Amino acid sequence: MANNLTVKDAFGISQVVKTVETGGIHTPVHQAMGYDDVGGKMLVGTARERCFENFFDFDTTAEGNWQLVQTGPGMTITGPLGGAAAGSSPYLNIASGVAIGSTIIMSRSSFTMPVELRYQISASQRIANNRLIIGFVEVNDAGTVVTSTTYATAPEVLNAKNAVVHQHDGVTDTTAQLRVRVAGSALDTLANAFGSGFGTAATGSTPNFIPPTTYGLMLERDRINTRAWGQNVSTNTGGQFGYDKMLANPNKLYKMVIIVENNAVPASTTSWRLHLINIMDAVRFDVSPRHGGITDQSKAFPVVATIVGGSVTVGTSSAGIAVIPAIPATPYFVNSLATTNGALILTGTSGVTAFWATNTGAAAAYVKLYNKATAPVVGTDIPEMIIPIPAAVGGVPGTVSLPTGFAPFRFALGLGVAITGGAAD
Repeated sequence: MANNLTVKDAFGISQVVKTVETGGIHTPVHQAMGYDDVGGKMLVGTARERCFENFFDFDTTAEGNWQLVQTGPGMTITGPLGGAAAGSSPYLNIASGVAIGSTIIMSRSSFTMPVELRYQISASQRIANNRLIIGFVEVNDAGTVVTSTTYATAPEVLNAKNAVVHQHDGVTDTTAQLRVRVAGSALDTLANAFGSGFGTAATGSTPNFIPPTTYGLMLERDRINTRAWGQNVSTNTGGQFGYDKMLANPNKLYKMVIIVENNAVPASTTSWRLHLINIMDAVRFDVSPRHGGITDQSKAFPVVATIVGGSVTVGTSSAGIAVIPAIPATPYFVNSLATTNGALILTGTSGVTAFWATNTGAAAAYVKLYNKATAPVVGTDIPEMIIPIPAAVGGVPGTVSLPTGFAPFRFALGLGVAITGGAAD
Protein backbone atom coordinates (compact mmCIF):
# COMPACT_ATOMS: atom_id res chain seq x y z
CA MET A 1 0.00 0.00 0.00
CA ALA A 2 1.25 3.53 -0.83
CA ASN A 3 0.35 6.91 0.67
CA ASN A 4 1.27 10.32 -0.81
CA LEU A 5 2.03 13.58 1.00
CA THR A 6 2.88 16.82 -0.87
CA VAL A 7 5.55 19.02 0.74
CA LYS A 8 7.85 21.86 -0.42
CA ASP A 9 11.62 21.79 -0.35
CA ALA A 10 13.95 24.63 0.67
CA PHE A 11 13.56 26.23 -2.76
CA GLY A 12 9.78 26.15 -2.71
CA ILE A 13 9.57 23.25 -5.16
CA SER A 14 6.68 20.91 -4.48
CA GLN A 15 7.66 17.32 -3.83
CA VAL A 16 5.63 14.17 -3.36
CA VAL A 17 6.70 12.04 -0.40
CA LYS A 18 5.37 8.56 -1.05
CA THR A 19 5.46 5.89 1.64
CA VAL A 20 5.52 2.36 0.32
CA GLU A 21 4.55 -0.44 2.69
CA THR A 22 6.55 -3.64 2.40
CA GLY A 23 6.14 -6.30 5.09
CA GLY A 24 4.63 -3.78 7.50
CA ILE A 25 7.51 -1.29 7.03
CA HIS A 26 6.76 2.15 5.49
CA THR A 27 9.63 3.44 3.33
CA PRO A 28 9.56 7.14 2.23
CA VAL A 29 10.25 7.79 -1.47
CA HIS A 30 10.68 11.42 -2.59
CA GLN A 31 9.22 12.14 -5.98
CA ALA A 32 9.17 15.49 -7.84
CA MET A 33 5.82 16.96 -8.82
CA GLY A 34 5.12 16.25 -12.47
CA TYR A 35 6.89 12.90 -12.31
CA ASP A 36 4.93 9.85 -13.37
CA ASP A 37 6.38 6.73 -11.76
CA VAL A 38 4.52 4.52 -14.27
CA GLY A 39 7.21 4.15 -16.89
CA GLY A 40 9.46 6.75 -15.26
CA LYS A 41 8.19 9.69 -17.30
CA MET A 42 8.72 13.35 -16.50
CA LEU A 43 6.12 15.86 -17.63
CA VAL A 44 7.26 18.96 -19.52
CA GLY A 45 7.83 21.84 -17.12
CA THR A 46 9.21 25.36 -17.02
CA ALA A 47 11.85 27.17 -15.01
CA ARG A 48 11.39 27.21 -11.27
CA GLU A 49 10.89 30.96 -10.76
CA ARG A 50 10.43 34.13 -12.73
CA CYS A 51 12.08 37.49 -12.24
CA PHE A 52 10.86 40.91 -13.35
CA GLU A 53 12.68 44.10 -12.51
CA ASN A 54 12.15 47.60 -13.93
CA PHE A 55 14.33 49.18 -11.24
CA PHE A 56 11.80 51.30 -9.43
CA ASP A 57 13.93 50.06 -6.56
CA PHE A 58 17.01 47.88 -6.08
CA ASP A 59 16.23 45.35 -3.38
CA THR A 60 19.26 43.35 -2.20
CA THR A 61 17.62 41.96 0.93
CA ALA A 62 16.93 38.25 1.29
CA GLU A 63 13.38 38.86 0.02
CA GLY A 64 14.51 40.97 -2.97
CA ASN A 65 15.49 40.06 -6.51
CA TRP A 66 19.21 40.73 -6.20
CA GLN A 67 22.39 39.78 -4.39
CA LEU A 68 25.23 42.31 -4.57
CA VAL A 69 28.23 39.99 -4.68
CA GLN A 70 30.88 42.70 -4.86
CA THR A 71 31.51 46.31 -5.87
CA GLY A 72 34.69 46.85 -7.87
CA PRO A 73 37.41 49.36 -6.86
CA GLY A 74 36.41 52.88 -7.79
CA MET A 75 32.98 51.72 -8.96
CA THR A 76 29.68 53.07 -7.65
CA ILE A 77 26.04 51.96 -7.81
CA THR A 78 23.36 54.65 -7.68
CA GLY A 79 19.65 54.77 -8.27
CA PRO A 80 17.04 54.11 -9.19
CA LEU A 81 17.20 57.26 -11.34
CA GLY A 82 15.09 58.79 -14.12
CA GLY A 83 11.66 57.74 -15.28
CA ALA A 84 10.05 61.20 -14.99
CA ALA A 85 9.77 61.96 -18.72
CA ALA A 86 7.35 60.17 -21.04
CA GLY A 87 8.94 57.08 -22.59
CA SER A 88 11.93 57.15 -20.29
CA SER A 89 12.71 54.20 -18.10
CA PRO A 90 13.97 54.13 -14.49
CA TYR A 91 17.41 52.64 -14.22
CA LEU A 92 20.14 51.51 -11.89
CA ASN A 93 23.43 53.25 -12.69
CA ILE A 94 26.76 51.46 -12.35
CA ALA A 95 29.77 53.76 -12.87
CA SER A 96 32.80 51.73 -13.90
CA GLY A 97 35.60 54.05 -12.78
CA VAL A 98 39.06 53.53 -14.28
CA ALA A 99 40.54 50.84 -12.00
CA ILE A 100 40.86 47.19 -12.98
CA GLY A 101 38.11 45.14 -11.31
CA SER A 102 34.45 44.27 -11.49
CA THR A 103 31.04 44.81 -9.90
CA ILE A 104 28.96 41.64 -9.72
CA ILE A 105 25.19 41.42 -9.20
CA MET A 106 23.41 38.06 -9.12
CA SER A 107 19.74 37.09 -9.06
CA ARG A 108 18.34 35.54 -5.89
CA SER A 109 16.23 33.16 -7.95
CA SER A 110 17.62 30.18 -9.80
CA PHE A 111 16.31 28.84 -13.10
CA THR A 112 16.20 25.75 -15.25
CA MET A 113 16.07 25.47 -19.03
CA PRO A 114 14.24 26.43 -21.11
CA VAL A 115 14.41 30.02 -19.94
CA GLU A 116 14.47 33.38 -21.70
CA LEU A 117 16.04 36.65 -20.59
CA ARG A 118 14.94 39.97 -22.07
CA TYR A 119 16.68 43.12 -20.94
CA GLN A 120 17.13 46.81 -21.69
CA ILE A 121 20.41 48.59 -21.02
CA SER A 122 22.14 51.79 -22.08
CA ALA A 123 25.64 53.20 -21.64
CA SER A 124 27.23 56.66 -21.59
CA GLN A 125 29.88 55.43 -24.03
CA ARG A 126 31.51 52.34 -25.49
CA ILE A 127 35.22 52.30 -24.72
CA ALA A 128 38.11 49.86 -24.87
CA ASN A 129 38.91 47.76 -21.78
CA ASN A 130 35.40 48.12 -20.35
CA ARG A 131 32.46 45.74 -20.73
CA LEU A 132 29.09 44.65 -19.40
CA ILE A 133 28.37 40.92 -19.14
CA ILE A 134 24.83 39.65 -18.64
CA GLY A 135 23.45 36.11 -18.75
CA PHE A 136 23.34 32.82 -16.86
CA VAL A 137 25.90 30.87 -14.81
CA GLU A 138 25.59 27.41 -13.26
CA VAL A 139 24.86 27.20 -9.52
CA ASN A 140 24.33 24.37 -7.05
CA ASP A 141 21.24 23.75 -4.91
CA ALA A 142 22.48 26.31 -2.36
CA GLY A 143 22.73 29.00 -5.07
CA THR A 144 26.53 29.08 -5.15
CA VAL A 145 28.32 29.31 -8.49
CA VAL A 146 29.71 25.93 -9.60
CA THR A 147 33.26 26.58 -10.82
CA SER A 148 35.71 24.56 -12.86
CA THR A 149 39.15 25.10 -14.39
CA THR A 150 39.45 21.57 -15.76
CA TYR A 151 40.11 22.58 -19.37
CA ALA A 152 40.79 26.32 -19.09
CA THR A 153 42.60 27.99 -16.23
CA ALA A 154 41.25 31.52 -16.87
CA PRO A 155 37.85 31.17 -18.51
CA GLU A 156 36.28 34.36 -17.06
CA VAL A 157 32.51 34.54 -16.28
CA LEU A 158 33.22 33.81 -12.61
CA ASN A 159 34.88 30.50 -13.64
CA ALA A 160 31.36 29.05 -13.87
CA LYS A 161 31.41 25.47 -15.11
CA ASN A 162 28.49 26.18 -17.48
CA ALA A 163 27.68 29.73 -18.62
CA VAL A 164 25.80 31.51 -21.42
CA VAL A 165 26.15 35.30 -21.52
CA HIS A 166 25.98 38.39 -23.71
CA GLN A 167 29.08 40.57 -23.56
CA HIS A 168 28.77 44.24 -24.57
CA ASP A 169 32.30 45.51 -25.09
CA GLY A 170 34.53 47.36 -27.51
CA VAL A 171 33.99 50.75 -29.15
CA THR A 172 31.27 49.75 -31.66
CA ASP A 173 27.86 50.47 -30.21
CA THR A 174 25.85 48.02 -32.34
CA THR A 175 27.88 44.90 -31.56
CA ALA A 176 27.83 42.36 -28.76
CA GLN A 177 29.17 38.87 -28.24
CA LEU A 178 27.53 35.59 -27.30
CA ARG A 179 29.90 33.66 -25.02
CA VAL A 180 29.33 30.04 -24.02
CA ARG A 181 31.18 27.79 -21.59
CA VAL A 182 30.42 24.09 -21.26
CA ALA A 183 31.59 21.63 -18.57
CA GLY A 184 34.66 23.68 -17.69
CA SER A 185 35.83 24.22 -21.27
CA ALA A 186 37.28 27.40 -22.71
CA LEU A 187 34.76 30.10 -23.59
CA ASP A 188 33.51 30.04 -27.17
CA THR A 189 32.57 33.39 -28.67
CA LEU A 190 30.15 34.35 -31.44
CA ALA A 191 30.27 38.02 -32.43
CA ASN A 192 26.86 39.57 -33.18
CA ALA A 193 26.34 42.69 -35.31
CA PHE A 194 22.76 43.71 -34.67
CA GLY A 195 22.73 46.56 -37.18
CA SER A 196 22.09 50.28 -37.23
CA GLY A 197 19.85 51.50 -34.42
CA PHE A 198 20.43 48.49 -32.17
CA GLY A 199 22.90 49.28 -29.44
CA THR A 200 23.36 50.90 -26.06
CA ALA A 201 23.33 54.63 -26.92
CA ALA A 202 20.23 56.04 -25.22
CA THR A 203 18.11 58.97 -26.33
CA GLY A 204 16.72 61.65 -24.03
CA SER A 205 18.56 63.73 -21.51
CA THR A 206 19.86 62.98 -18.05
CA PRO A 207 18.42 61.43 -16.00
CA ASN A 208 15.46 60.52 -18.23
CA PHE A 209 17.04 58.20 -20.75
CA ILE A 210 15.20 56.00 -23.26
CA PRO A 211 16.99 52.71 -23.98
CA PRO A 212 17.13 52.00 -27.73
CA THR A 213 17.01 48.22 -27.75
CA THR A 214 15.48 45.19 -26.06
CA TYR A 215 17.89 42.26 -26.09
CA GLY A 216 16.88 38.61 -25.81
CA LEU A 217 18.85 35.56 -24.70
CA MET A 218 16.96 32.25 -24.86
CA LEU A 219 18.40 29.00 -23.51
CA GLU A 220 16.63 26.02 -25.02
CA ARG A 221 17.67 22.45 -24.39
CA ASP A 222 19.03 22.11 -27.93
CA ARG A 223 19.80 25.67 -29.01
CA ILE A 224 20.80 29.13 -27.82
CA ASN A 225 19.10 32.11 -29.45
CA THR A 226 20.14 35.73 -29.13
CA ARG A 227 18.13 38.64 -30.48
CA ALA A 228 17.64 42.41 -30.55
CA TRP A 229 14.39 44.33 -30.99
CA GLY A 230 13.96 48.02 -31.75
CA GLN A 231 11.73 49.94 -29.38
CA ASN A 232 8.24 50.36 -30.89
CA VAL A 233 9.51 49.93 -34.44
CA SER A 234 7.12 47.94 -36.61
CA THR A 235 9.39 47.33 -39.61
CA ASN A 236 12.84 46.76 -38.13
CA THR A 237 13.17 43.84 -35.76
CA GLY A 238 16.93 43.76 -35.35
CA GLY A 239 18.98 40.62 -35.66
CA GLN A 240 18.58 37.04 -34.49
CA PHE A 241 21.41 34.55 -34.14
CA GLY A 242 21.23 30.85 -33.34
CA TYR A 243 24.04 28.86 -31.73
CA ASP A 244 24.35 25.13 -31.12
CA LYS A 245 28.07 24.41 -31.41
CA MET A 246 28.32 23.96 -27.63
CA LEU A 247 25.37 23.67 -25.27
CA ALA A 248 25.37 24.33 -21.55
CA ASN A 249 24.01 21.40 -19.56
CA PRO A 250 20.20 21.77 -19.56
CA ASN A 251 19.80 19.66 -16.42
CA LYS A 252 21.66 22.13 -14.17
CA LEU A 253 20.46 25.13 -12.16
CA TYR A 254 21.38 28.65 -13.28
CA LYS A 255 21.34 32.15 -11.85
CA MET A 256 21.38 35.37 -13.80
CA VAL A 257 24.50 37.48 -13.41
CA ILE A 258 25.33 41.11 -14.28
CA ILE A 259 29.02 42.07 -14.38
CA VAL A 260 30.46 45.51 -15.09
CA GLU A 261 34.17 45.04 -15.57
CA ASN A 262 37.37 46.84 -16.44
CA ASN A 263 39.65 44.06 -17.66
CA ALA A 264 42.37 46.69 -18.20
CA VAL A 265 42.61 50.39 -17.42
CA PRO A 266 40.08 52.34 -19.56
CA ALA A 267 40.68 55.94 -20.62
CA SER A 268 37.61 57.19 -18.75
CA THR A 269 34.69 55.99 -16.67
CA THR A 270 31.52 54.55 -18.24
CA SER A 271 28.01 54.64 -16.79
CA TRP A 272 26.11 51.41 -17.49
CA ARG A 273 22.36 51.78 -16.96
CA LEU A 274 20.14 48.78 -16.20
CA HIS A 275 16.56 49.64 -17.27
CA LEU A 276 14.72 46.31 -17.42
CA ILE A 277 15.30 42.66 -16.55
CA ASN A 278 12.58 40.16 -17.46
CA ILE A 279 13.24 36.43 -17.06
CA MET A 280 10.39 34.32 -18.42
CA ASP A 281 9.84 30.88 -17.00
CA ALA A 282 7.33 29.73 -19.60
CA VAL A 283 9.23 29.37 -22.85
CA ARG A 284 7.34 27.58 -25.61
CA PHE A 285 8.68 24.20 -26.73
CA ASP A 286 8.58 23.49 -30.45
CA VAL A 287 8.75 20.03 -31.99
CA SER A 288 10.42 20.22 -35.36
CA PRO A 289 12.42 17.94 -37.69
CA ARG A 290 15.21 20.53 -37.77
CA HIS A 291 15.77 24.21 -37.10
CA GLY A 292 15.30 25.32 -40.68
CA GLY A 293 14.41 28.93 -39.99
CA ILE A 294 13.10 31.41 -37.48
CA THR A 295 9.36 31.19 -38.18
CA ASP A 296 6.86 28.59 -36.98
CA GLN A 297 6.07 27.70 -40.59
CA SER A 298 9.68 27.10 -41.61
CA LYS A 299 10.31 24.89 -38.56
CA ALA A 300 7.07 22.90 -38.79
CA PHE A 301 6.48 19.37 -40.01
CA PRO A 302 4.69 19.36 -43.38
CA VAL A 303 1.06 18.35 -42.78
CA VAL A 304 -1.45 17.31 -45.44
CA ALA A 305 -5.11 16.82 -44.55
CA THR A 306 -7.78 15.66 -46.99
CA ILE A 307 -10.89 17.85 -47.13
CA VAL A 308 -13.83 18.02 -49.55
CA GLY A 309 -12.07 15.85 -52.07
CA GLY A 310 -9.02 18.13 -52.12
CA SER A 311 -6.21 18.90 -49.72
CA VAL A 312 -4.90 21.53 -47.35
CA THR A 313 -1.10 21.86 -47.25
CA VAL A 314 0.37 23.51 -44.15
CA GLY A 315 3.92 24.79 -43.70
CA THR A 316 5.22 24.13 -47.22
CA SER A 317 4.14 27.11 -49.29
CA SER A 318 4.89 30.80 -49.07
CA ALA A 319 1.17 31.49 -48.88
CA GLY A 320 0.96 29.28 -45.80
CA ILE A 321 -2.23 27.42 -46.76
CA ALA A 322 -3.28 26.28 -50.23
CA VAL A 323 -6.80 24.88 -50.69
CA ILE A 324 -7.57 22.63 -53.68
CA PRO A 325 -10.11 22.81 -55.25
CA ALA A 326 -12.03 26.06 -54.94
CA ILE A 327 -15.20 25.50 -52.93
CA PRO A 328 -18.52 27.06 -54.07
CA ALA A 329 -19.46 30.12 -52.10
CA THR A 330 -23.01 28.78 -51.52
CA PRO A 331 -24.56 25.30 -51.57
CA TYR A 332 -26.31 24.17 -54.77
CA PHE A 333 -30.11 24.50 -54.59
CA VAL A 334 -32.62 23.80 -57.35
CA ASN A 335 -36.39 23.53 -57.84
CA SER A 336 -37.08 21.02 -60.61
CA LEU A 337 -38.95 21.92 -63.79
CA ALA A 338 -40.95 19.70 -66.14
CA THR A 339 -37.69 18.68 -67.84
CA THR A 340 -34.74 16.42 -67.06
CA ASN A 341 -33.13 19.39 -65.19
CA GLY A 342 -29.59 18.51 -66.40
CA ALA A 343 -26.91 20.88 -64.99
CA LEU A 344 -23.21 21.04 -64.12
CA ILE A 345 -22.78 21.99 -60.45
CA LEU A 346 -18.97 22.08 -60.26
CA THR A 347 -16.07 21.14 -62.49
CA GLY A 348 -12.96 19.49 -61.10
CA THR A 349 -12.61 17.19 -58.14
CA SER A 350 -15.44 17.70 -55.70
CA GLY A 351 -17.34 15.94 -52.96
CA VAL A 352 -20.92 15.80 -51.76
CA THR A 353 -20.90 16.42 -48.03
CA ALA A 354 -24.66 16.94 -47.57
CA PHE A 355 -27.79 16.05 -49.55
CA TRP A 356 -31.48 16.78 -48.88
CA ALA A 357 -34.41 16.40 -51.30
CA THR A 358 -38.19 16.67 -51.02
CA ASN A 359 -40.91 15.58 -53.45
CA THR A 360 -44.40 17.19 -53.44
CA GLY A 361 -45.54 15.26 -56.53
CA ALA A 362 -47.88 12.30 -56.67
CA ALA A 363 -45.23 10.06 -58.27
CA ALA A 364 -41.67 9.19 -57.25
CA ALA A 365 -38.86 11.38 -58.59
CA TYR A 366 -35.21 10.44 -59.22
CA VAL A 367 -32.15 12.62 -58.56
CA LYS A 368 -29.17 11.49 -60.63
CA LEU A 369 -25.57 12.54 -59.91
CA TYR A 370 -22.90 12.36 -62.62
CA ASN A 371 -19.10 12.26 -62.55
CA LYS A 372 -18.49 14.64 -65.49
CA ALA A 373 -16.58 17.84 -66.28
CA THR A 374 -19.45 19.05 -68.48
CA ALA A 375 -23.22 19.20 -68.11
CA PRO A 376 -24.72 15.68 -68.29
CA VAL A 377 -26.69 14.54 -71.34
CA VAL A 378 -29.63 12.87 -69.65
CA GLY A 379 -30.53 9.59 -71.35
CA THR A 380 -27.01 9.24 -72.81
CA ASP A 381 -24.58 9.69 -69.90
CA ILE A 382 -24.61 7.06 -67.15
CA PRO A 383 -25.02 8.50 -63.64
CA GLU A 384 -22.86 7.48 -60.69
CA MET A 385 -25.77 7.64 -58.24
CA ILE A 386 -29.55 7.43 -58.65
CA ILE A 387 -31.45 8.58 -55.57
CA PRO A 388 -35.22 7.87 -55.51
CA ILE A 389 -37.39 10.46 -53.74
CA PRO A 390 -40.74 9.01 -52.56
CA ALA A 391 -44.03 10.61 -53.67
CA ALA A 392 -46.03 12.80 -51.33
CA VAL A 393 -48.61 11.01 -49.15
CA GLY A 394 -51.67 12.83 -47.83
CA GLY A 395 -50.09 16.18 -48.62
CA VAL A 396 -46.85 15.33 -46.75
CA PRO A 397 -43.82 15.53 -49.10
CA GLY A 398 -41.53 12.56 -49.49
CA THR A 399 -37.99 13.28 -48.25
CA VAL A 400 -34.49 11.77 -48.56
CA SER A 401 -31.15 12.68 -47.00
CA LEU A 402 -27.81 10.96 -47.52
CA PRO A 403 -25.73 9.80 -44.53
CA THR A 404 -22.37 11.05 -45.90
CA GLY A 405 -20.58 10.72 -42.55
CA PHE A 406 -17.03 12.12 -42.20
CA ALA A 407 -15.97 11.30 -45.78
CA PRO A 408 -17.83 12.97 -48.67
CA PHE A 409 -18.98 11.15 -51.82
CA ARG A 410 -16.17 11.98 -54.24
CA PHE A 411 -16.56 12.95 -57.90
CA ALA A 412 -13.15 13.18 -59.57
CA LEU A 413 -14.08 14.90 -62.88
CA GLY A 414 -16.93 17.15 -61.84
CA LEU A 415 -20.39 17.02 -60.35
CA GLY A 416 -23.47 16.99 -62.57
CA VAL A 417 -27.13 16.61 -61.63
CA ALA A 418 -30.44 15.67 -63.24
CA ILE A 419 -33.98 15.26 -61.84
CA THR A 420 -36.36 13.01 -63.74
CA GLY A 421 -39.44 10.88 -63.34
CA GLY A 422 -37.68 7.82 -64.78
CA ALA A 423 -35.49 5.47 -62.80
CA ALA A 424 -33.53 4.02 -65.73
CA ASP A 425 -29.91 5.01 -66.32
